[in-house]
Amino acid sequence: MLTHIHIQNFAIVKSLSLDFQNDLHVLTGETGAGKSIWVDAVEIALGARADHAVIYPGETICDISLCFDLKNLPLAKKWMCQNEMEESDECIIRRIIYQDKPSKTTLNGKPLPQQLIRELSGLLICVHSQHQHQSLLKSSYQRAQLDQYANHDVLLNQIESHYLKWQSLTSQLEDIKNKTQNKTSDLTLWQYQLEELQNLKITQNEYESLFQQYQKLHQAKQFIGTLFEALLFIQGEDQPGANDYIQNTLQKLRTIRTPDKNIENIILLLQTAAIHLDEASDVLKDYCQKTDGQLDNLDQIEQRLTILQDAARKHHTTPESLSDIEKSLQQK
Repeated sequence: MLTHIHIQNFAIVKSLSLDFQNDLHVLTGETGAGKSIWVDAVEIALGARADHAVIYPGETICDISLCFDLKNLPLAKKWMCQNEMEESDECIIRRIIYQDKPSKTTLNGKPLPQQLIRELSGLLICVHSQHQHQSLLKSSYQRAQLDQYANHDVLLNQIESHYLKWQSLTSQLEDIKNKTQNKTSDLTLWQYQLEELQNLKITQNEYESLFQQYQKLHQAKQFIGTLFEALLFIQGEDQPGANDYIQNTLQKLRTIRTPDKNIENIILLLQTAAIHLDEASDVLKDYCQKTDGQLDNLDQIEQRLTILQDAARKHHTTPESLSDIEKSLQQK
């Protein structure tokens, strides 16, 4: 039962303290005299909505305290135990409403959210109005009163124990179902990923080998034009090449009739140069043909590298590790 109420700076009340005994208490007065203000204060202390507008004019806080005797309220005492409150026959609820910050509510000095206070309030007090009986309209209150009247404490404890056990088992079952579903989903994903990699037919060290070929061919592609241009300078095509000039020069020098050994040496040197040019031309021609043929594979290699790189990004790994990922998926 409510044994004491203290109100300070609430609405038009500067300060009010009331003590209640086991007997009937009647507050009388004219309409509008403020009889219901203390009831409003009780409801606010027990979790009703309120803002700083309820603070007494000129003040910054409103303080409401309620004291209850729990000796004859076993359900309230049980609630206290279930919510890890210190066991006591007395319950003091205090709510402070501030002008510039959220209100604060405590139960026996321990801060509690309004939701818990509202739960407890139904076990502490019943508010009757002219057209409403708040607690009796709640099925939970009706059930609690009926069980209390029938002395069903032992049965209630058993039911509560069985319910908590059922709830725990249900939670475990749901957890197992979720894990099974997740595992099934994982298996489906792994199977899809494995098939995807198997379809790529990745060989060991394939990416490294292809990348080396790509670098070599890409470099060759950059200087193949220079090689053909050098070959043209030697052989000539639309105009004479270096070899043609040497042959023309030799032809001119052979027409000279002189015992001078220098001319003869020059002819020998030019003949040697012509031979070297022919050899260089043959080697260069062969190299250009081979390199040009290999460049036909450059696009295919580049496409294959792109496929492997895309697959690596999809599996959050490097292209070099794709074969290891495939082996790992096969073992799952």
